[in-house]
Order: sequence, then C-alpha cells, then structure tokens
Amino acid sequence: MKFLIVIAACCVIVATLGAGFVGYTFYTKGRTEGLQAQCAELAKTDPATMSDLERVQAKSLAQKCNG
Repeated sequence: MKFLIVIAACCVIVATLGAGFVGYTFYTKGRTEGLQAQCAELAKTDPATMSDLERVQAKSLAQKCNG
C-alpha cells in the first residue's frame, strides 16, 4: 500500500512540474510575440506626432527591441 502512495505522489509531482513548464513556455512565447508586435508598430510611428511622454516610452521600447 505504501508503494502505491509513493507512486501516486511521484505522479502528482511530475504532473505539477510538467504543467508549470508548459505554462511558462506559453507565457514567454506570448511576451516575445507581443514585444515583436510592439517593435513593428514603433517602426511605423512618426516621432513628430508623439508627445514627450510617448517619445520617452518609445525610446525605452526601442532599447528593448534592439537589445
């Protein structure tokens, strides 16, 4: 009986780690795709039409896009 409990506990641990890994993979993929979309949008934007705050935010985003 103890053997079955140990096996069940191991299965729960493996399933939890697997779910965490899959969740983290989708999270990072979403962040990467989101950043790429923001960089593409930034490339289309005219700096002359931006406010000072938007220029500062665009500069920060450009640094993320380039580095």
